[in-house]
Amino acid sequence: MKKYVVFIFFLGLLSCHAENLIDEEGVTKIILIDKERKIVVNDEDSIFTIVKKINRAIYDPAIYLSEYKVNIYYCDSIVAILCNSNYIKIEGKTYKLKKPLKSYFK
Repeated sequence: MKKYVVFIFFLGLLSCHAENLIDEEGVTKIILIDKERKIVVNDEDSIFTIVKKINRAIYDPAIYLSEYKVNIYYCDSIVAILCNSNYIKIEGKTYKLKKPLKSYFK
C-alpha cells in the first residue's frame, strides 16, 4: 500500500505545474539562434504566442542534445532555452511541446 501512495505522489508531482515557465510581462524580444540563421522577434503578438506555447509545455525528464537556442530578453535579464525538436530545457528541467518551438518563428 505504501508503494502505491509513493507512486501516485511521484506521478502527480511530475504531471502538473501550476506556474508559468516564462513570465509574459516585460518581454522585449525573443531571438532564435541556429547554425544557419538568427531570427529576431519584436512583434508583441508573436512574442505572446511563443511565450504561451512555452508555458503550455509538459514536464518530461528526457535527455537530449540541443540543436538550437532561444533567448528571451526582458528589460533587465535574459532567459536561455535550449531546444531540440519538441523538447525544451529551461533552468535544467526538460519539457515537451506539442510542436517544435522553431515552427513558431518565421
